[in-house]
Amino acid sequence: MIDHGTGEPRSPRRASRLVVAPHVGDETLGCGGLLARHHDDAAVVILAEPDERRKEQLVAAQHALGRPPATVLGFSRRHLGEDMDLLVGMLADLLRIVQPSMLYLPFPSNHHDRAVAYEAGMRAVRAPHGHGARPGPTVLVYDVGAVEVPEYAEDVRWGVHEQLDERDLERKIAAAVAYGSPLAGGLRKNAHVVGEVHHVAWAEQFAVVRRSPGARVARAAETVGSTS
Repeated sequence: MIDHGTGEPRSPRRASRLVVAPHVGDETLGCGGLLARHHDDAAVVILAEPDERRKEQLVAAQHALGRPPATVLGFSRRHLGEDMDLLVGMLADLLRIVQPSMLYLPFPSNHHDRAVAYEAGMRAVRAPHGHGARPGPTVLVYDVGAVEVPEYAEDVRWGVHEQLDERDLERKIAAAVAYGSPLAGGLRKNAHVVGEVHHVAWAEQFAVVRRSPGARVARAAETVGSTS
């Protein structure tokens, strides 16, 4: 596989946090602060193959975030989800290699590719991993941007947060700028609004949708942000 953060051949490494994005950019808008803060113990998997321009932007964004390794599975964005069994199998294989304790999936909004990424991730977690395999990770969904908040059901509880400092936030903004995202200018305000809810300066928020059978992992997910 190619590490699309550096362009060099590399096998995925073990990491405590694995972020699944349907296409490039979502990993930054939803989890850029988390990736910047934990770049040495986090990884990214992107489902859809970007075009050449977006590949260059991905490399620049990964540099801004501190180079958390990024694996691109190479599916067509237009046809993402048409071969769900293959997609789930590739994600399950990656989970066995990376062995994350926390898996971050996009909230399954009315965007088809995010719904596909969520469903594939949940199915991959439930896939049999063989005798003696570790318990599956705690699964959280991430918020792609404040512009989409009205799409969320009222009963979604964004009860987990990742506290960010100034450097984390600046790295996230720089990565979004590398993508040319129109949401880049609002990321600081959004992080402040989320932070106020959790009584910190800046934060990203997540909702737990599956807790790991391992009690230690579940407790770790509940204290995201407060122990960083």
